[in-house]
Amino acid sequence: MRKIALHALLVALLGGAALAESHGLRIDFLNERLAVPESERFSESDYIESGVGLRFGIDQRLSYFPGQYAEAASAFEASIDAYSFKAEIWVFLARSYFYMRAPQKAKASLLEAAQVMPDLREHFWDPLLNGMLGEISKRAVSLQMQVDFYSKSQDDFLALFRLYKFLQDYPACISVIHAAGEKADRMRMLADMASNEGQRSYRSEATKWDDLAVSLGGELEVLGVTVPARPKKERETVDKPGDQPDPQLVDDTQVLQVKVDYYQSEPTDYRKLYDNYQQLGMSKLAARVVGALDREIQRVRFLADTATDFVQESQYLSEVSTLVAMREELKAEIDAFGAAP
Repeated sequence: MRKIALHALLVALLGGAALAESHGLRIDFLNERLAVPESERFSESDYIESGVGLRFGIDQRLSYFPGQYAEAASAFEASIDAYSFKAEIWVFLARSYFYMRAPQKAKASLLEAAQVMPDLREHFWDPLLNGMLGEISKRAVSLQMQVDFYSKSQDDFLALFRLYKFLQDYPACISVIHAAGEKADRMRMLADMASNEGQRSYRSEATKWDDLAVSLGGELEVLGVTVPARPKKERETVDKPGDQPDPQLVDDTQVLQVKVDYYQSEPTDYRKLYDNYQQLGMSKLAARVVGALDREIQRVRFLADTATDFVQESQYLSEVSTLVAMREELKAEIDAFGAAP
């Protein structure tokens, strides 16, 4: 069994990430062909006698490489219990946890390995941990783009929050909480415009998003992180107080705004939304349509970059050109009206 003092391991878990990052070195954590050095504590004869070498190779082929990561992690743990000084086993254990989306366990494995084989810490374990943290950051960036551009799933919001929490990026955690609150507000807006059955459905969804925001906020408060109140969005009224806006125009504008907010709009919807706000005398909101177009352009460009075939990529790029042209057209009109976006 592994003979690591509990206190030493806890100290490593709390301080290891900061120590690793301070060195700045990084090793490609996911490189399957990575040459793993041997510790001075490694004994070839003891390794052979333990039978771990044969078992480890079999577990790699039958569990890890086919993607059975939970099974592989369990097998690698057993191998480490039998012989602790083979660094490669620890590396594959950490990767198994990484692919299981258990980054805390992956981190703990690398930090424990550094306790077992301290001679490799500075030049291998710390840079390898940096590499793993870099991969977690890449995942967070990718998932943030999904959440920003098209995801409506609470699971994605929760997963993104967990990644930021693991990375100790608490401002980003707070932004996820605020985004969940904004989702709840949008659902309540939809409820106000829906029929009785639709109202119940949207209000139920709003409650779920509120509950998610409260739950995530509670997790940060346990860590001593205060979650500030979400900034209230300015609600603009009609520029001419004496005018009574057309109720149908107001309703149509609300529907268009929701479509734009939820990335369910057509390019022409942005033009219509802008014109509606101008008719309502809401010049500031009209100017903000340009910002919404910028977000849509970024979203469609992202879809083009991740397209699986040339035809699909060309369609997205054509849509980007249409949106860019519309953005420039609206900006020119705003400049002519003297309103800044």
